[in-house]
Amino acid sequence: MASIPDDPVVPPPVTGDRPLTRVMNMAGAYGLRNHTVKSIRDLKGVRQLVEILPFFPGEAAAAEAAGIDTMKVRFSRDESRNERQSAFHIREAAPHTFMSFVLPLTEVTSETGALRAAFDAMEAGADAIMCQFGLPFVEVLAKAGVPVQGHVGLVPRKSTWTGGLRAVGKTVDEAVNIHRDLKDLENAGAWAAECEVIPAPIMRELSARTTLVTASIGSGSGGDIQFLFAQDILGDGEPPFPRHAKRYCNLHEMRQGPGLLREVRKLWDEEMRKLWAKRMPEWWDEKALSRLAPRDLEWESDMYGRVDDDDRLMQKTREVIRKLSRYPIMSNERVLSDHLGHMGDSRFILGQYAWGKMQEMRIAAFRKFVAEVRIGAFPGPEHVVDVDRDVVDGFLEAIGG
Repeated sequence: MASIPDDPVVPPPVTGDRPLTRVMNMAGAYGLRNHTVKSIRDLKGVRQLVEILPFFPGEAAAAEAAGIDTMKVRFSRDESRNERQSAFHIREAAPHTFMSFVLPLTEVTSETGALRAAFDAMEAGADAIMCQFGLPFVEVLAKAGVPVQGHVGLVPRKSTWTGGLRAVGKTVDEAVNIHRDLKDLENAGAWAAECEVIPAPIMRELSARTTLVTASIGSGSGGDIQFLFAQDILGDGEPPFPRHAKRYCNLHEMRQGPGLLREVRKLWDEEMRKLWAKRMPEWWDEKALSRLAPRDLEWESDMYGRVDDDDRLMQKTREVIRKLSRYPIMSNERVLSDHLGHMGDSRFILGQYAWGKMQEMRIAAFRKFVAEVRIGAFPGPEHVVDVDRDVVDGFLEAIGG
């Protein structure tokens, strides 16, 4: 498998507010990254980083623009799965952000298979691997030089062992088990661990007692990295949202509501005035807008109401163009072609405008997330699970302080 081609020559490092370090991936491609494994480990206990999991390239590009430190990206070796091509596109969209590619639990059935999957991910642009594999697989990857991250606490795909989808670590025995899991990952050669929905006081003590970099999702502010899914930050889905998440904007509501549609419709009217009043002044009057545009919002609802990524948004805008061509005044192909040329891009001004507005909202939301983590405003008490002090004391006594 060919790697994503970074610059074929060694790039110079970048200094300033957002320094970038020169790196080479396992396929021999050069690149620039905001972090390396070493720099992240050096920040343990010094400064908390922020991490997201994007689902498509637009989210990744917005996250990099907003200063998100690291990302997790779902990856698959299976050519038929969306995660495979999506990982390539996400890497291209955020070329300078440290990324851990997440390997599917059930795709790997042997140590050799685990190693091949990890190498494929590293060649595709990953800086590290995140997995839920057993310890023998983790050890094989670590011995081969692959930076590998494990998963402790609530591991959703293995949650039957811990009583379902609930917080793990609320008793002394559970907290001791998580501590043992972290030590096992250390001994297997892992460099980091995702720590999911662990009571915040327990998480704080665990992170202080492991050399692993800890990524907290729903486990309070005691970890080394604060991690959330991009869609939860952006409110880009139907509620309910996880308790540990915080929405910094509401893209889902925006897509369903009339606000953006009104803005796009206003822009459409302005463009029509400029185009048709100049080209056909003898025909033009203000009533012409009703002849040029659809007579209801059905097309707008269809265009924005059900889209779940920007590729589909572009597809819908092209459908809008075809639909508009059926109206008498725009039925002539030459006129339609000229109109698109005036707009400046075949994706059409409506799609460009809508995508741009959503991207501005994504960047702003990610920046708020970063800022709140930096000042300790996130997570708040409403986002975490607590336990009594006697559970913490019992845990510390059980592990020898």
